[in-house]
Amino acid sequence: DQRISMYGNSSSPLWEVPVTSDWEWAVDMTEDGEWVVSGSGNTVQVYMESSSVVFWELTMDGNVMGVKLSPDGTTVFVADNNHDGLGNAYVSAYTVGESVPEWEIPFTGDGTVFTASRDGSRLVFCQYTGYNKMWVIDGDNGDILFDAFYANQNPPGLSNDGSVIVNGDYSGNVYLYKYNETLNSYEEKWT
Repeated sequence: DQRISMYGNSSSPLWEVPVTSDWEWAVDMTEDGEWVVSGSGNTVQVYMESSSVVFWELTMDGNVMGVKLSPDGTTVFVADNNHDGLGNAYVSAYTVGESVPEWEIPFTGDGTVFTASRDGSRLVFCQYTGYNKMWVIDGDNGDILFDAFYANQNPPGLSNDGSVIVNGDYSGNVYLYKYNETLNSYEEKWT
């Protein structure tokens, strides 16, 4: 009975859509709730708040492991695993309604978590098993701004504009990274 449900100001859903997934599926929405995106299997679907009818759908080459929406709902960021059939991941940006990505970045190996700053300017793609990397990506153009050690299976925390990132590891360490405008990269401020 897995499903996506949109709620308003009551305990009764405005709409529900059944989904099929082995474990879990990625869901995100704009802050005003006007746009919703879900990723399950190799399918990404965008909905409008008022309707359970799919507004736009995209079929990925790999298995969707994360989706994020830009604040205005016009751009969908997707991370998919096994994109090339060889166990490698991609992170891509799509304008809603377009099937060709604005940009696309390949990564050796599969990803573990995918998250974004609230304003959509920074994306974070993390790989745990065998790779132990946290990659920070510019949401506008797909440039990789920073990478760091990553030993976790949970997403790091980002400030609203992505200028501060907090991450932890399974050894009990907490890391704080701050964006440096001059370097166009992040610096570890403390551990």
